[in-house]
Amino acid sequence: MSTDGYTVNISVEPVSVVPSTTSCTSGYNFDLTLNYRVTFSGTNIPGSLWNLQARVTCSAGGTVGTALPTNGGTGTITTVYNQYRNANDCSTATVASLGCNTIAIDISGPGIANQTISCPYTSAAAAQPLPVTLVRFGASAQASGVLLTWTTATELNNDYFTVERSADATTWQSVAQVHGAGNATRQRSYTHLDPAPAGRAYYRLKQTDFDGTATYSAVQSVLSTTTLPRVSVAPNPSHGRAVQFNGLDEAAAWTLRVRSAAGQVLGQAAVRSAQAELPVLPAGVYFLELHNPATGQKAVVKYCQY
Repeated sequence: MSTDGYTVNISVEPVSVVPSTTSCTSGYNFDLTLNYRVTFSGTNIPGSLWNLQARVTCSAGGTVGTALPTNGGTGTITTVYNQYRNANDCSTATVASLGCNTIAIDISGPGIANQTISCPYTSAAAAQPLPVTLVRFGASAQASGVLLTWTTATELNNDYFTVERSADATTWQSVAQVHGAGNATRQRSYTHLDPAPAGRAYYRLKQTDFDGTATYSAVQSVLSTTTLPRVSVAPNPSHGRAVQFNGLDEAAAWTLRVRSAAGQVLGQAAVRSAQAELPVLPAGVYFLELHNPATGQKAVVKYCQY
């Protein structure tokens, strides 16, 4: 509370880790996304404070921070410290796994002397068993979009997953909803292909359980380029096994892997002269993953069997 009669109410919640890369054999830099709320109450409320900064210390990663709006507001913001972490967990790091549980607020303004207020932070989710144990969440550029894959070790009351995309790791939009397993004690894999435009994109996974409680994964960054092959398959849909791929270099040696809509690998085959024979498949939706070992090029094609 200020000596001028007004009070500043500040709420800061670490939401997710934003790594600089998804390949981190030599470590990586990271920031955090934060939910914030800054409100004023009382009398003689000023137009703005002089300074308002939030810093979050992660016991396993260092300190990150950012400025908050000095005139109040509510929203989501990404820190700007770009902290380095000497580890290879960039694809799985979360606020909890990095121990991001101490928040410091630097504040000054009319009637408020320059000061730092520190407090421990414990998320509501940390006080109870997590509904889903996420083993990995990855995003990779493909010819037809960005392929999102994730694997769970266990699931408890898991209703569904929401794949969210952002151009700046701040403003998010839902691009797909995938049903969860409810309750599962065995490892399960999931896949979604997002036909996003070329360029840098950020992805995160929102998991929602049956009572509406939601948790978020680490943020994945992927750069889609136009250098990957544009591939289609014919016939599609089909009720046979023989398929022809259009857009492939017929002289190149491609390998083919068939996945179910849930991400399970159902079979593999060699591609010769851009042709392949699929395994016997029941009616449904599948993803055909193509890989050229010589060039590293990859493509994923959505395929329907009836």
